[in-house]
Amino acid sequence: MTAATPRSIETFADAARKFCTFCETRPPLSPDELLELARLLADLNRAALALPDGFDDGVADPGSKVKPLPADSWAAPFDLYWDVFNPLNTDPEEPVANSLEDDVRDIYLDLMTGFVDYDAGFPVAAGWHWRFSFWGHWGAHLVGAQRAIHFCFSAMGDAAG
Repeated sequence: MTAATPRSIETFADAARKFCTFCETRPPLSPDELLELARLLADLNRAALALPDGFDDGVADPGSKVKPLPADSWAAPFDLYWDVFNPLNTDPEEPVANSLEDDVRDIYLDLMTGFVDYDAGFPVAAGWHWRFSFWGHWGAHLVGAQRAIHFCFSAMGDAAG
């Protein structure tokens, strides 16, 4: 981007672009591809935690719409997994079924929404969107997906290693 773009935003944009490209081109059909998805999620998580708390009210096109992934693009070794909404709740709640496909799709849409600003030359606005939506939405999908993938590999007897 420009000299004024914080390095942490550039680093995040690189990790986000790799994740989005993977989602657009390589649905996780095999354990190797699922492991690659796990690596991309880890890179996204780390980069998101370093995003600055800056705000820029400049935006490219507030009405622009991002296209979701095609409906037939998903074929992972598993989809549904169980989770709880609030793991810090000391009064146990009933587990809910989550979808790895839904997790990936939601992360993808939030990242691509930020790229509307980033690619139009508003990297700080994109960074703010990514950080805000990480803590408010897609971050929960990310850690849920990471946990489900972790247990998938644990159940296979550490096939990832």
